[in-house]
Amino acid sequence: MRLFLFSLFILPVLLFAQPKIYGIDDIVGLQNTRELGNGKLYTFLHSADSFRRARALCALANIQDSASVDSVIPLLNDTVSVVRQNAAFAIGQIGDERAAPALFERLKKEDDSTCLAEELNGIGKCGNHSDLVRLGALENSLPREALQSYALSIARFALRGVKDSSATFSLLPLLSIPSSIEIATYALMRINDTAFTKCEYDLFAANLKNGSDETRMWTATLLGSVHESVIENDLIECSSSDSDWRVRVNAIRSLRNFDDTAVRSMLMKFLDDKNEHISLTAFSILEQVKKENISAADIQKLKNMLVQKSRYSWRQRGEAAIILAKVQGEKSVTLLSRLLRERNGIREKVITALGETKSLRAIPFVKKQLAQQHASTVIAAIDAYAELAVAGTDASRRSFCEDAVRLLQRGDVGISYEVAVALQDSNFIGIVQQHFFSDVETAFKKLNTPIDVEPMVEFIHLFAKSNDKRVALLLETAIKSDDHTVSAAAAKALNELTGKNYDMLVTKQTMFASSFFKESEKAFLTRYRGAEIMTNKGAIVIAFRPDAAPFTVLNFILLARRHFYDGLKFHRVVSNFVIQGGDPRGDGSGGPGYAIRTEVSPDAVYTTGAVGMASAGKDTEGSQFFITHCPTPHLDGRYTIFAYTTDRSVVDNIQVGDAIFSVTLVEK
Repeated sequence: MRLFLFSLFILPVLLFAQPKIYGIDDIVGLQNTRELGNGKLYTFLHSADSFRRARALCALANIQDSASVDSVIPLLNDTVSVVRQNAAFAIGQIGDERAAPALFERLKKEDDSTCLAEELNGIGKCGNHSDLVRLGALENSLPREALQSYALSIARFALRGVKDSSATFSLLPLLSIPSSIEIATYALMRINDTAFTKCEYDLFAANLKNGSDETRMWTATLLGSVHESVIENDLIECSSSDSDWRVRVNAIRSLRNFDDTAVRSMLMKFLDDKNEHISLTAFSILEQVKKENISAADIQKLKNMLVQKSRYSWRQRGEAAIILAKVQGEKSVTLLSRLLRERNGIREKVITALGETKSLRAIPFVKKQLAQQHASTVIAAIDAYAELAVAGTDASRRSFCEDAVRLLQRGDVGISYEVAVALQDSNFIGIVQQHFFSDVETAFKKLNTPIDVEPMVEFIHLFAKSNDKRVALLLETAIKSDDHTVSAAAAKALNELTGKNYDMLVTKQTMFASSFFKESEKAFLTRYRGAEIMTNKGAIVIAFRPDAAPFTVLNFILLARRHFYDGLKFHRVVSNFVIQGGDPRGDGSGGPGYAIRTEVSPDAVYTTGAVGMASAGKDTEGSQFFITHCPTPHLDGRYTIFAYTTDRSVVDNIQVGDAIFSVTLVEK
């Protein structure tokens, strides 16, 4: 069965034993081109080779064509377990609720735990409310080893917004079973039934002392939805004393719902915590505290942090600047403007802080940053300038639009994206229509797929919000784009603009436009078993999963051989979620100049230490990768996993701005 059932920590360790590699064959090729091969892929479902049947099902799971469901369902009864497992996985990925009854029927006779787990998982991904009710009635009839999968299935329903009280209550007995308590708690966290949580408060409070880090972590999040003083005290204690920083992070985040003196005092204390994840999380919650609840002593501490470079990182000082700006407004402009002289990452944070002042005095300082060469600085300035303009005058709003549109001439994908998003504000749309429509139109026509897909989609959203008949021709051209995402966005905009249905004109998922590898380079899949990512915090050794994501592994290998990653930084870190790197631009919008396909597999799930590919949607992956701090089941089946690592201590110490010195491939 899916190794998730055994333990949330075992999977990464087990996977360091190199799996059998089947390479890139004709089935995987069809999966990559998102084609059925004129029905050829369906013929593999009847192959005498059970592996090819299973592999064809996995390909259909990746293609996600609802028309294939009828061809998949019969294989739920295949005599070979791995085929049944992949059939259930395919049904779940396709997400067609018509297939749920077939999964329920299979449950009655399934004797393989791996298949049973995937069948339950599939029901959670495709079932409707009636199916959830039906599932909730099965708890007592399932074998004990399937209870984790049962809980995860209910969580899958909740992730899609499908909930039912009977299913929620069926999870209660699972909280007393050591093997299922973690996932049952996760499911209840995702359901987030406040009344239920209040009713069972004593049980959940006890779970804050559970021996499982994940149970405590998810319980802390679950309790955050209940506004009770006794829960506040429990969360404060948990955030102060738990042995796992991830649990403390979740407890601190749950304190956002308690804006009082006790919480504020605790948050101010956490700013000095030796674990930067704790400190930065406390800053993020303090940003939401009402400014009248920030004392004079708190303000002075924030000011002191800004000048104590040796004691606090630029990240901490940058967050202090943002809170100070929100609390003091115009009074903080002079102090903040001085920090713009620094050349480290604090500059972008200070620019953001200047925007938070909502003061016209800050505009000249922010506007000056638009001329900087580094895109991340300009992007921060666009956001801050927009904030200031909205809070300002008609003249400041007109000035912002003029300056923002001018930035489109730089032809930078990240800057164009940010401008398109900013101009969608209702304060700017009318100005753009009246004065700058032709400039925006010209900029949009210069964008190209696949590199500019994200800004193209945002410009289409801008056009839709403008309700201007002149955009119809632009959208009718965009709907013919060879990129499905752009075409679909244009169709939706035209639907809203004209009231007519354009869905039939949407471009289907196209073939892989250009190969990023040579035929001879496929051999690298059998040559390398992993890689060592050397950072300024230490080495992260990853073990590849070519069986689960062959093209993604090959892509990473080729980029590493080109030294693509050497010298790049981790540009995104979300505490107790992921660290993310691999962007040559450093602002989250960069890549290798091409896109590769999403690759998902039933045997690759998001546990702690999973190495996945960042994307802007299905089939938009490039070079950016992330590594998880904790299990993240909500990412399963959505984001490619191509490797795992057990170097948790190094991953946990990475923060935004930390560097990748080199990536060295490890041969077998």
